[in-house]
Amino acid sequence: MNTQWNTWLVLSLIFLPLVSTAQDAASTEARSAPPQSSETPYEIVVNGEVSRARLRELIVEVEEDFFARFNEINADDDYDIFCYEYVPTMSHIKKRVCEPAFMLRARGLNASETTFLLGQGGVDTNNAAQQAAFAHSPRSLRTHMASNYETLQEKLEAHNRSDAEFRQIGQALADLKNRLANYGEEDD
Repeated sequence: MNTQWNTWLVLSLIFLPLVSTAQDAASTEARSAPPQSSETPYEIVVNGEVSRARLRELIVEVEEDFFARFNEINADDDYDIFCYEYVPTMSHIKKRVCEPAFMLRARGLNASETTFLLGQGGVDTNNAAQQAAFAHSPRSLRTHMASNYETLQEKLEAHNRSDAEFRQIGQALADLKNRLANYGEEDD
């Protein structure tokens, strides 16, 4: 089995550039032909046995496409979504997270205000403004930004209704996440 997999991998590395060149030539020809409505511009086909790790990799790839498409069609940069990896406190394992720009800015501002207040000698317990600005926890910061998240949800839903490519990428992402959630159940 492992030898077959290695053989397939080597052959795919040899022939993939040839297929890509042929596809480039075909896409040049296709540009001159009228578009066909039956073709979907975004489709992921997963055939055969695929590992959980590979499904997770596919999900990350499709999420990148999903957020890139959203950022492209979204007019308000405050709601663009960016993905990054970080190592949580008390851990050595990287975690991937995708967050809107407004949340990234709010977290940075919160850290800056907290640092400033600590540099000034701490928080005056009689000053409500200082107490409110002092070190929001991640949960309280998300709660504080709840109306922004509602607006983001509305934007996502609106683009899902109006943009076919965005909708198809979202469906492919949902299908992959569903397949990961139900991994192994279809064999039972």
